[in-house]
Amino acid sequence: RNLGYGAVFTTILWAKLLLFFIFFIVFGIFAWANIAVARRRGGYTRSLKAPFAERPVKLSDIVFSDRYAKYSWAAIILFLSLIMGSQASGAWQTILEFLHASKFGIADPIFSKDAGFYVFRLPLYDFLQGWYLYSIVIVFIGVVISYFMDQAMGLQGNSFYVNQKARSHLA
Repeated sequence: RNLGYGAVFTTILWAKLLLFFIFFIVFGIFAWANIAVARRRGGYTRSLKAPFAERPVKLSDIVFSDRYAKYSWAAIILFLSLIMGSQASGAWQTILEFLHASKFGIADPIFSKDAGFYVFRLPLYDFLQGWYLYSIVIVFIGVVISYFMDQAMGLQGNSFYVNQKARSHLA
């Protein structure tokens, strides 16, 4: 504050916090919706899972049982949402540049776009595309794990099988 940059500090701080919470919530809703669909569609094969007397009970059988699965997935999604939100808060400068963009007055000879587009707008589009791609990959892995735990997909002998409901969700 003594140097007169208090407003700059608060702008950066608010941008980071706002980005964290927005992307935290977006990822959390996206992941929770997909895991909920996977849990619902894997319910049929989960109910067919027969306990074998010779098979020992694993920790994953307890953690992802019907009784604790909701809490286990909530903890996993919360953790991943924290990571995705903190990763997004690192793009505060890109967001602020996008919000305060200006034109350069020089047009690109190939695409006829102003040079300001490449400096202020394109980095945000690139960030959003990368963040969304990472989100899809992480949620896809989570959904595959959910279907695997529900035995809607897995190995049977020498072949790999996928339940029709799981296949339609993963497609």
